[in-house]
Amino acid sequence: MKGNKMVVISLMHLSLLIALFGSVSVVFSATYIVYLPDESPCAESEPNETEYYKTTIQSAVTASGAGDIIKVCPGTYYENVHALKGPFKCDISIESYSQNPSDTIVYAADPDINTFYLGCIGSESSNGSPSVTGFTITGATGDCSSIFPYDGQPCAGIRVFCSTWGKGGIISNNHVTGNNVGIIIKDTMPEWEFFYLVEANYIFSNNSVGLKRHYGWGNTIYNNYISENPIGIQLIETNGDTFVGNTIISNGLGIEGNDYFYHNNIIGNTVQAPDLCSAYNSYLLEGNYWSDYTGDDDGSGTGKHAIASDNIGDTLIPHPSDACSGNSDEYPLMYTDAWFCSNLPVMIATTSFYTLQDAYDAAVNGDAIQSRSIILPKDLNTDRNISITLNGGFNCDYSSNTNRTTIYGNIMISDGSVTIQSGTIEIL
Repeated sequence: MKGNKMVVISLMHLSLLIALFGSVSVVFSATYIVYLPDESPCAESEPNETEYYKTTIQSAVTASGAGDIIKVCPGTYYENVHALKGPFKCDISIESYSQNPSDTIVYAADPDINTFYLGCIGSESSNGSPSVTGFTITGATGDCSSIFPYDGQPCAGIRVFCSTWGKGGIISNNHVTGNNVGIIIKDTMPEWEFFYLVEANYIFSNNSVGLKRHYGWGNTIYNNYISENPIGIQLIETNGDTFVGNTIISNGLGIEGNDYFYHNNIIGNTVQAPDLCSAYNSYLLEGNYWSDYTGDDDGSGTGKHAIASDNIGDTLIPHPSDACSGNSDEYPLMYTDAWFCSNLPVMIATTSFYTLQDAYDAAVNGDAIQSRSIILPKDLNTDRNISITLNGGFNCDYSSNTNRTTIYGNIMISDGSVTIQSGTIEIL
């Protein structure tokens, strides 16, 4: 008996199911432990069976089946992991044991092959699709033309592809950097029951594109930080993915192409999103935060734009342009994460402000300026003979400040003094 396997179906119901249906196929799942050959396993299986210990990620993937979990011990693994699985074997999870991307690194052994290649092949592969969580993923710098000559896709840290049926997987909590493309997701559609959740990844400093979507729809791209790529997000023949809660910052071109975007922070890209359509939620009538939006929330418009102080811009709309015949961002938000918290980013006592500069301009000697734990994409120029203190990292209701305020800009002190009194303030 393979005692390491865990029964997925409850045994207490097994006799009832047999009575009802005559026979039941019981599904088991296994946990594999991957560790470097010169190291010891970071965890032990129960009971201890050597077949579930592997010294490469690929060997564990090859041995795995539906529902299996592959836990990877800390270290640097020089591999190209091919996890394009067959029917009813796709639903595997590849996880770093620590869930700390900085200590578990997968570096492409061959730069002309994707570091991770995920997906399903074969008919009715409906149990699921491979998931990858908790790694630094790097080294796929080639063009992959020898592998995918038909679609011209460059090599990626993570490439997702599906040609037939299969339910979606998850890509989360990874640092994806130093590849030609960070993540490519191609050919995904809900009618195939194949789609991915890409969540809470840091996708930065890739050679051409951070996140590329090519053909299909139905994926959710949520709460990722996409930075310092020539193109942050590139969309080709897509219509119906959802991009929400992402921060797209300091890329050459922020967003290229069109799809369904709302509640994103689009900050400081050389070109923000020149042709972005479908940039707001048509039910909530809320859009994105744009660092170059300069309109006012003064209630001077009609409809929802007749509401002052609701944190949605009422002038200079749509943004960034009307190139989409009114289908660009009709409801730009006034500050980062405005959909998450209605309290403004900066306060002096009980008075709220949009920016540190606004607060400083209103301050008197001795005032304490408090700022929430968000990105503030404006400079602060202190040019008066007054002393102020800055307190950063506050939560939404300003009850505690254990986190970090990020100033995307500069602090320039030409007169007076500024003291950072509490919390953490980061300057990008």
